[in-house]
Parts: sequence; C-alpha cells; structure tokens
Amino acid sequence: MKKTEIKVEFTIYNDLILNHEEITKIIGCEPTVIWNNGDQIRKDLFRKESAWVYSTGYVDSLHVDSILDILIQMVEPIVIPLSEYIKEHDLNSKFDIVLRIAGNQPPSHCLPKRFIYLCSQLNADIDTDIYL
Repeated sequence: MKKTEIKVEFTIYNDLILNHEEITKIIGCEPTVIWNNGDQIRKDLFRKESAWVYSTGYVDSLHVDSILDILIQMVEPIVIPLSEYIKEHDLNSKFDIVLRIAGNQPPSHCLPKRFIYLCSQLNADIDTDIYL
C-alpha cells in the first residue's frame, strides 16, 4: 500500500540571473537544483526566472511539522545574513509544501510558530500543493 508523502522545498528566486555560489556559501549546503532565467526546459519552453532550490525530497510521513523542521534547522542559524542578502539583491523566497496523500491517510498540516517567524524574517511566501 502506498503511503502519504511530504516534500518541502525552500527556493530563492528572481527574474534576473542569480549568483548561486554566493547563496550556497551563505546557506552552507548545496542546492538540490538551480536554474537561470532563459534556461531551456524543452524545445519551445524556457525558464522565466532564476532559482536556487533546496528540497527534502519526498518523505513518508503524516506530520508536516516534522518535515518542516529539517529546513528550519538549516535556515534558522543563518536567517539574518540570508535575509540581508535577499533584501540587498531584491530577491524573493518561498517554501513549497507538497502533500501526496495515499490510502485515505491525510497528514496533519501544522505550521509551527518557529516556521512562521522564519518566513516572516525572510519575507517568504508559503505555497501548499495537495495531490490525492
């Protein structure tokens, strides 16, 4: 039987070219994926923004907060220099929460105060996608 899976991604992006190396240095870990505005996706489709993305990948879980904690622990210690860098370079940030619900097992979707405060410090959006 398939299990419910949760993935959380943290993305820094804008519509110009990003300095991925500087962002990696500030955060202290390698991104899962990067791309630049104009990069080709398919023959007739091109990226419209640049992005630095770190993903937890899909994890079997029924608790969003435990998966969010992975990114909280990564970003919280460097939130001040990261938020300053984001402001100085006119960048955007967001957290994408992806829920793949299986077997009639919906996960709890609690956003801890620490996470909300972190999003506030980074001026980050929160996006949730749910797949049944």
